[in-house]
Amino acid sequence: MASGVPISTTHDDENTFLSADDRQWTFTVEDQVFVLPIDLLARGCKKFHLLRTIRQSEPLAGSDIQHAIPLDGTKSDGTDKVTKREFQSLVSYLIGRHWSETSAFSPDILVDVLRLAILWEFPDARWSSLRELDANEQFKAEHAKVLRMACEYHIISWVERSFVALAGQPTLDTAQFEELGVSLATHVITCRGAVVAHRMHLLTGGPRPAEALACSREHGRFKALSKVRRLMGRKEHPCAGNWPKLWKLMMLRMVDMEGCICSAADMCATLDTIRQFQATSTPESQVCDQFYLGVIEALEQDGVLRAEAKLVGAAVQDLYFRYDFDMDTGDDETVANFRSDSSKIYPSPLHTSMNMSSQVQHPTDPDDAATVHTGFTQSPPEFGAKLVEQMLENHPEVVEEAQRVPQRHEKGNDAPKIQGSITKVLGGIHKKIAEGYVVLHRYQDEVKALEQDLSDAKDSRDDNYAFCEELQATAPPTPSQAEMISNLMEAEKNKVRLLGQLLTQKTRQTQDWADSLAQYEVHATSGVNGEHRMQYH
Repeated sequence: MASGVPISTTHDDENTFLSADDRQWTFTVEDQVFVLPIDLLARGCKKFHLLRTIRQSEPLAGSDIQHAIPLDGTKSDGTDKVTKREFQSLVSYLIGRHWSETSAFSPDILVDVLRLAILWEFPDARWSSLRELDANEQFKAEHAKVLRMACEYHIISWVERSFVALAGQPTLDTAQFEELGVSLATHVITCRGAVVAHRMHLLTGGPRPAEALACSREHGRFKALSKVRRLMGRKEHPCAGNWPKLWKLMMLRMVDMEGCICSAADMCATLDTIRQFQATSTPESQVCDQFYLGVIEALEQDGVLRAEAKLVGAAVQDLYFRYDFDMDTGDDETVANFRSDSSKIYPSPLHTSMNMSSQVQHPTDPDDAATVHTGFTQSPPEFGAKLVEQMLENHPEVVEEAQRVPQRHEKGNDAPKIQGSITKVLGGIHKKIAEGYVVLHRYQDEVKALEQDLSDAKDSRDDNYAFCEELQATAPPTPSQAEMISNLMEAEKNKVRLLGQLLTQKTRQTQDWADSLAQYEVHATSGVNGEHRMQYH
């Protein structure tokens, strides 16, 4: 029998796993007994190396089945639990591994080895099993399993690759959801939803490059960025009229496209591919190379080409924080990339996307417009006459001081002290009034912004209606695209309706605040100045 080759015996116990080497120790895992040379485990693991010292206090420890050392795990949460299959995989790997070349162990065995190598701190076994799993195409294709293990075992180099692959899928299947668990699966699905929402935003929403680089409906002029105009050498370009339609066709295909855009170069390559396809299907919507390159450079300067990559990158980095990765232990390239992007972690676009989607609900029927939820956690406070009362209640010291001044000095003859008290009170009142005007100006700015947003939304809605009519006439969409376009148009209508509701509400709120502030100003200042004028004039 060759030394070092594990064998199963039946003459002693069918659940005993023996090695022909000397200096054997006896271990148990679940219901199986392992008789192994201690050097096999100790030479690669500090914990097993220190285990030798147990015989100084317990000479019989591990000497036979009656004194076998259990390795099943002791933690109540089960995080250190070991199965006999896992331990047998580790032993087989340690005995049969040829360190100079890749061995033919299955992915299941390598996964078992990796888990125990991390749990018991076998650095060499961890490194080599990771290397072999990285080279195994069958394992790398199991993206859900790879991502779960990457987060559980803090394998930095696996996180981005597996997460991007999953977030690029239209949805997760049942097996992937079960493998990931609720938390990870939700994170992946949320990222995918944010990617699709971003692409829909490029297609229909504002601010977006489709608006900055579109033809004005009123003037029919090219509304490109100044850099593009300079590149073109003129204010207008013959291709300007075709660009809006081409952009919408390109974005329509991107919304349907699987995968994630992970860099500006990926985005450029994707746009180039779609443009080439559109050149054969809708040649009338094409633009010349000079115009196209100018637009691409403008989009790069505007950050549009990197937007989706930043979104996905922030989702990946969020996992590093969520699972407490130690970025000092990862490979140099991964850690360097992480540190260079760490400033983009907070706020996470995913969290922003989730919050917005959960707060704003679009009405589906015009009769339901009054029930639009605007994202407020509660109804805005009533203004009007109640505001004066609220302001006075919030600052009672100002009113009390104003009322006490004439009473304190009613019989006195110390005009300077009285005047000083009046100045002090008036200073407090004027401060509150100034703060009120700051709020009023902010409300007025919000009204102007909402007016502009509503105007832009109406323009976008009208442009998209015209685009859809033209598309129906020139290149009828597929049934799935037609359904998507219908949903987009409904979203456009709902967006206009919602902004109209918000504008009406904010306008009324601003007017109420202005009226109430004027009332407060008259009430508070006349109460002080009027009484003292009566006293001293």
